[in-house]
Amino acid sequence: MSEHVGRSSAAGPVQRERWEFRAAVLVLFVLAYVGGAAWGIELAERSGISPWYPPAGLSLALVILLGPRWAPAIVVADLAQWALVGGRGTFLVATAFAVSQALIFAGAGAVLRRSLRAEPPLTRLGDLAMFGAVGVVAAPLLAALSVMGIDLLANDLPPEDFFEQVRIFFIGDAVAIVALTPALLTFGAWVQGVSLRAASPRAEGITAEDALMAVAVVILPPALLFAFDDRLIFVSLLPLAWIALRRGLPAASVGISVWATVTVLGYDLFDPEVALVEVQSFLLSGGALALASGAVVSERERGRARLAYLALHDDITGLPNRHRLMEALTDALAREERRSVAILVVQLRGLRQILAGVGREALDELLAAIADKLRSITGPDATLARLSPARFVVMLDGPGADRAEAIADRILAELASPMELDGRELALDASIGVAYGARDAGPDAVLARADAATARAARQTGSRRVLFDATLEAEARDRRDLERRLRDAIDAETLHLAFQPVVELESGRVVDAEALARWTPPGGDPIPPNVFIPIAEDTGLILRLGRWVLQAACRHAVTWPDAGGLPIGVSVNVSPMQLQDAGFVDDVRAALGAAGLPASRLRIEVTESILLDDLETAIARLAELRELGVTAMLDDFGTGYSSLSWVQRLPVTSLKVDRSFVAGLADGAVDHAIVTATIGLARALHLGTVAEGVETERQREILRQLGCGRMQGFLIAEPMPGDLFLTWLEGRSRRRSA
Repeated sequence: MSEHVGRSSAAGPVQRERWEFRAAVLVLFVLAYVGGAAWGIELAERSGISPWYPPAGLSLALVILLGPRWAPAIVVADLAQWALVGGRGTFLVATAFAVSQALIFAGAGAVLRRSLRAEPPLTRLGDLAMFGAVGVVAAPLLAALSVMGIDLLANDLPPEDFFEQVRIFFIGDAVAIVALTPALLTFGAWVQGVSLRAASPRAEGITAEDALMAVAVVILPPALLFAFDDRLIFVSLLPLAWIALRRGLPAASVGISVWATVTVLGYDLFDPEVALVEVQSFLLSGGALALASGAVVSERERGRARLAYLALHDDITGLPNRHRLMEALTDALAREERRSVAILVVQLRGLRQILAGVGREALDELLAAIADKLRSITGPDATLARLSPARFVVMLDGPGADRAEAIADRILAELASPMELDGRELALDASIGVAYGARDAGPDAVLARADAATARAARQTGSRRVLFDATLEAEARDRRDLERRLRDAIDAETLHLAFQPVVELESGRVVDAEALARWTPPGGDPIPPNVFIPIAEDTGLILRLGRWVLQAACRHAVTWPDAGGLPIGVSVNVSPMQLQDAGFVDDVRAALGAAGLPASRLRIEVTESILLDDLETAIARLAELRELGVTAMLDDFGTGYSSLSWVQRLPVTSLKVDRSFVAGLADGAVDHAIVTATIGLARALHLGTVAEGVETERQREILRQLGCGRMQGFLIAEPMPGDLFLTWLEGRSRRRSA
């Protein structure tokens, strides 16, 4: 009860502050509207046209910034200007004017509010084009037609004057919208805390040239008008264009407003014998030129800033990435008190299952919420980073490092509490490894120690938090030694490939062979792939290893004889890190070209783990490969629980049924149902199917009855080195011929 009462009493001041803020905005808007109307009407009465009518720009900006619900403020302001400044017609006609204007600007503002990005506004050419089409053309044109249509009906406006008056009203509103709305949107974004630096080249300080050009924007228009030569007014555009090109659209927006205001003020003060239509044309053309120039520059600068940001940060959570973390860790370990540095590696489990249930966008929201929760637990002095889809790192530097283990326990407790997402309660399982800085360990070693502790925490039951100790030191030393030996083996190309054939179930013809990396150090025992492949992925060596596998697989495949008159293809497993690599498609193209292997004979196998990385990039890479002629297959299908919702988006040609389901095919009803559903899904999506791990005739017969197209496994052959596989192919060909 007390908590409820406390919340209610606290809400009162907040609501009052919001009401006071809205009331202040309304008062300021009405005052600005009436003042602008007075100025516009004064100009119209003296010249017969209205080159400058600020209420149009104010109205559109109000709705874009605050939403269509503020449309009644336009009605109030319009009626206030009718009462205070004066206008044609009765109160009823004035109300009709006000309502029609409000509806039009509210509609245009709503469209722009939904379509324009506000970080910062109008800094993209697409947004600027939308603003021009809807705000500068459609809204003022409809408003002019509406007002003059009402005037035509109410005041017997001569029809021959209708279109001339529409033109006058349209130009006056369009000029005001170009001159005021961008500046007001920029100001609104700044008030809301949006940084304008990314869209402003060299925004770190104002130079002497900036100040000179700003003064020129203010002085040149009235000075040129005072000289009674409107033909020179275009000269005043030069400093404005300079500002737009130097500082981007935020500065150009403010410059346009200042330039437009002083231009009209110059006319108002000096009253030269010039046609205001020409001043209007300069206001519109000059404003459009400055906006376009500023948008081009801002788009370029925003792109550069985005690339610089992504080079050091995770795109989903905004946390530093590995590169930025290692920079901070290196600086922290450079001090003598290394013990004051602690690293916590937080490994999440179960993200694939969550992805299957809620989708990619909701999962991204969950990861961002986890990042926020980690920030609240660790405090502002900690450095947070995200190194992989399910791996977060906390660096504690200084006094907070002494509390590392307590903070780790608190993180585990907080993550164990269900989190609500899309109306569902989701529970996460986490493991945390803790390592402290030491004199004998650099940044890579400290992080490796925390990783080793995390791996042990994930394996053990009970506590999910492990502190790096002497036993783990030996494991970490062995892992570092294995990493060094793997690096040397890749450099010396002492690894080799084994090939396991893939055959058609109906005909038994060999159609494909999967290339599998194998490593047997000189004088040592073979090291299983499930040991050295994860090390390669964690250290980035997978890019070099994958490149070698591609090249070697293509060289072998080009020597294989045809089977049944058709060429045999080769399948290569590709990690998510390779798909994220910008040079991967070039690597594939180079491997095919060097070996002389047709692209149609190469198949790329990817796993469902790509769903936890940048899926859009993976899809784009696979699409590029498809254009090259290389096909793709989704490996280990069904083990990530997410494929049913994503497989239709992936440009793959077949699904590989995981061996775990094939193993229980004959005896397990669940496995049988999963395999049946997988084959049915593939058939519905016009995809092929490959079953791996087939070891018995019973499994093969069931797969044939279910309609599976291809299979591989010990029933056909074990993986064989390249020379033995070639011999096996030749012998099989002779036997089938006989």
